[in-house]
Amino acid sequence: MRKNADTENRDMELEKGEKTQGKQTSEVMGKLALAGSKGAKMAGAVMVNAASGGKIVAKGVSKGARELTDKMKTDGYMRKLKKYNPLFPEDYVREDFFLPNIICIVDDAVRRDIDVCKGAIGWRDKRRDTEILYMYDEFVRDSGLTFVPTITCDEVYYVDPHDRKRFIKLDCIFQQAHDEKMAELEHIAYSLGAKKCSIEFEEVKTEYEKNRKEYKGKEGKSGVTVNENYQAEAVSDNAERRYSKSETCFKGNDIVTKPLLKWFAHDNNVLNLIEYRCTNGNEIMSKTLILNGSASATIGRKAAYSIDAALADAKWSQSYSMEEKSIKESKTRIVYQLEF
Repeated sequence: MRKNADTENRDMELEKGEKTQGKQTSEVMGKLALAGSKGAKMAGAVMVNAASGGKIVAKGVSKGARELTDKMKTDGYMRKLKKYNPLFPEDYVREDFFLPNIICIVDDAVRRDIDVCKGAIGWRDKRRDTEILYMYDEFVRDSGLTFVPTITCDEVYYVDPHDRKRFIKLDCIFQQAHDEKMAELEHIAYSLGAKKCSIEFEEVKTEYEKNRKEYKGKEGKSGVTVNENYQAEAVSDNAERRYSKSETCFKGNDIVTKPLLKWFAHDNNVLNLIEYRCTNGNEIMSKTLILNGSASATIGRKAAYSIDAALADAKWSQSYSMEEKSIKESKTRIVYQLEF
């Protein structure tokens, strides 16, 4: 009986040990399973983070590429703006906008398809330090400017020296000035109550007379006679050529008014004449004035040269020289005779 009791006790201890070992094994397996689950989660997180990082990097690269493309487009646009230099209406009407002295009226078709020129009214160009405004013919009537004698496409106009809102066709600007001077002198005579007015434009030409003179020297030691020949130039300013004359007769009037002056506003001879006629006392009966063309110059020689140089550099063809016309005008004098 005792043996059986010992056997039972031994069997009970073995069974208890097996249960304990099984429990420990289960706990270990559970921990391993938990660890495996956490590892899987960590591995998944790493993969997600890697993927997210890739997307962030990809987005950064894409953004950088877009910014580079935009910058290239902007730089290209700015280069084209600098090249074509278009003029837009909002710039034209600004108070600080300086209107160039030279305007060329052109067809807008020449730059119609250029993106940076969309909506422009023309463009500005600078040649030999002289600025030129190319204005589209469609905008001319809205420009607030007057073009004399008519508005013509593909023509050059120069600013009126007395009115910056008035531009005169370049190839007839000297003739236009001549006609205006003639009309102004006649108006002066009329305002001062003259009975007769005579106006003559004379071109003074400089003549060069070349005289061949021979001088014979004395016989030298060698027995050779030396003959010296040379040419001397004698300058004469007496040659005149009348190319315009006007005579006008009025009824005459003792009531005089001071005329408005434009071309002769700063000519002392004309100003003195007006003062003599408007002053009571010893009345002036007649007067002859010699007015120099340079005193009422349409365009100075230096400015005329700059115009020729700028238009030549811009490949703008012209069959005349502004400088030559300016020189010719400077050699012109006006004989102005009045009878009261």
